[in-house]
Amino acid sequence: MKKLLNINFIFLLTSIFSSFLLLYNTCGFNIRFIIGDLCFIIFILSFSYLFKNKKLYLFIWSVILSAICIINSLYFNEYNDFVSICLIKTFNQALNLPSEAVTSVFEINDFIYLYQIVIFLLYLIFDKKEYIKNKVKFKNSVLTSFSLFVILILTLNSNDIYRISNEWNKVYKARNFGIYTYQLSDVIYNTFKYVKPNKTINLSTKEKVSNEYTNIFKDRNVIFIHAESVQSMFLDKTIDGVEITPNLNKLKETGLYFSNFYSQESVGTSSDTEYTFYTSLLPIGVGTTFLDFESNNFNTIQKALKNNGYYTFSMHGNTCEYWNRNKMYPKFSYDKYYCYDTYDLTDKIGLGLSDTSFFLQSADIINSISDKKFAATLIMLSNHTPFYTNGKIDFNTSYLEGTMLGSYLKLLNYADKSIGLFIDKLDKLKLLDNTVVVIYGDHDAKLKKENYDLYYNYDFNTK
Repeated sequence: MKKLLNINFIFLLTSIFSSFLLLYNTCGFNIRFIIGDLCFIIFILSFSYLFKNKKLYLFIWSVILSAICIINSLYFNEYNDFVSICLIKTFNQALNLPSEAVTSVFEINDFIYLYQIVIFLLYLIFDKKEYIKNKVKFKNSVLTSFSLFVILILTLNSNDIYRISNEWNKVYKARNFGIYTYQLSDVIYNTFKYVKPNKTINLSTKEKVSNEYTNIFKDRNVIFIHAESVQSMFLDKTIDGVEITPNLNKLKETGLYFSNFYSQESVGTSSDTEYTFYTSLLPIGVGTTFLDFESNNFNTIQKALKNNGYYTFSMHGNTCEYWNRNKMYPKFSYDKYYCYDTYDLTDKIGLGLSDTSFFLQSADIINSISDKKFAATLIMLSNHTPFYTNGKIDFNTSYLEGTMLGSYLKLLNYADKSIGLFIDKLDKLKLLDNTVVVIYGDHDAKLKKENYDLYYNYDFNTK
């Protein structure tokens, strides 16, 4: 019984159990993960033999390991991926969000890993045993850890080696080698391997291709609408016979519709889509392009238009600093950024200024500068997770009422109405006569699978 209550054994058991629990609740696991994480845990444990205050040392590590599990559990809920140390720069993005937008991703099972902290806090308080330094046990533990490391190396195949040396598949690393082993490799990778270039990104082609669409919009004004979380799967769909997106459906039929447009975003989400759409480059897989490459210059659509006499600007009802746009936009060749301090923010939905108010105010600003050729980017906001309607949206989602998907569809319908009002106002102001409106969805709604199961497989008999 004493051996089972031994502080070393408890630390080893709880640490490996937390790793197992996290992998089981997220991506699944290869049994080999036990070797990887045991190697890491025993190495940590070995240093406890060099401290008299062994309980405090293990308590601190319990806090660290529990935090690793909690943070990765929360992150996986949102992104289906594990967290990287390079994302520290994005922490201030969460600070700029309302608290409910952050806490909406929390689930009770994200915090079950706190049990390890509780256990070692009790040890810290009630365990009266005095621990002494033991260099022999330290050496033996390090040797055991090294032996497990050698065994792990011997199990690797060429595919494992390739994936270990590249950071793009974090889930594979964690599933096969353990969450702690992955986190350690991530720190090493981002400390020694990730080198940020500082240069101008320049793409060119020797051959120019022409087709029936070439120059059809030459010298027209351009308005790009960055449609927050709009997914094409809900176009032409109805709830109880009522269209979810009537305005987008109409625009799709009367304009040009590109059904093979797919967002290529990483953890930079909206900013990644802007980057890809306006530069024709993919965002980085490690870190966030808008935060890590603000010193670079980019060849963008805005730069090309500006070189052809256009006044280029972006408009957004959110804070100017969000996603580092205030620093990146000059690199994109925007002449001006109209952000939250430009607008009357009285009417709010979700994270801030309502889309309807944003569009109507923006139309007036655009009208005031319409004496010159312009290229505008308008970034929508209301249809952003966690999909709070503020009780202002009247759209019946039938059996989906009260669900996350139901709230999303309410806001999607609202976003569609806002776009319709914007188009109508542009028409009344005669701004559509020489203007092309381009609408693109920035990324999916980040809804969990059970929401789509509810949408497609709802049982009206059992409810």
